[in-house]
Amino acid sequence: MPKLDRLAGKLGDSSVELIALSIDTDFELAKKALEKRGYAHLRDFHDTQSVLSATLGVRGVPTTFVVGPDGRAREVVQGPADWDSEEAITWLGSLVPAKPASPGTTAGG
Repeated sequence: MPKLDRLAGKLGDSSVELIALSIDTDFELAKKALEKRGYAHLRDFHDTQSVLSATLGVRGVPTTFVVGPDGRAREVVQGPADWDSEEAITWLGSLVPAKPASPGTTAGG
């Protein structure tokens, strides 16, 4: 999770959003654990009954789902990954459609 939090910080206000889904049964304890570890960039959601986890076929933690702008899973990674690497950032950026140019601007400047 530290790498996902760093990645979320690097992405800033992009159209990519990272969400931490907790399966802990104690909502407040899970939230405090994120705060204690200094995770400031991940949004946290809780699946205390493991309904979403079962629906998505999660078999262990951590499991990371990369969902494209079309709502389809592009990648499922079970276990740790180097999410804050330049390669991961570039790949995630490739999933985001380019923003159209603002009116009155020209290509290249």
